[in-house]
Amino acid sequence: MSNTLRVGTLFMRTGTLIPPSLGVETESCSPGWKRITNLKGDSFDRKVRNAGWSFFFLAAKMQVVVWGHCTDKIVNKAVRRVLARARPGQFNCLEVTELSARRFCGIPYVRLSAHSRHIQEGAVLSGIAERKRINAATAWAIE
Repeated sequence: MSNTLRVGTLFMRTGTLIPPSLGVETESCSPGWKRITNLKGDSFDRKVRNAGWSFFFLAAKMQVVVWGHCTDKIVNKAVRRVLARARPGQFNCLEVTELSARRFCGIPYVRLSAHSRHIQEGAVLSGIAERKRINAATAWAIE
């Protein structure tokens, strides 16, 4: 996955309701999450807004650090960690905003930063109780 993981890559919670006109292609990447393969953050945002929906960007940054060289295994581990942090907020998308390989005292590590995104019909971000209710309803419909 790291060969195609770039800044702007989007992850979407499984079962997220989206406009049917988007033509989104996804692949499973982690339990409960799919990676959008054919669109990056800006082009997905444009398509969502053209369909009359909203795609919110939340300012709080999530950041993880994984020790090791920048390999597929390490990047996948970083992705799993940041997706685990995204669950408590009950937002249905996540956008990668930084992926970098660095060193500290000669020890290599990977830093992955992401921001929560939320797609929904309507221009006002719904409260956490409403988002939890919608997520539970769509999870029930999928099973």
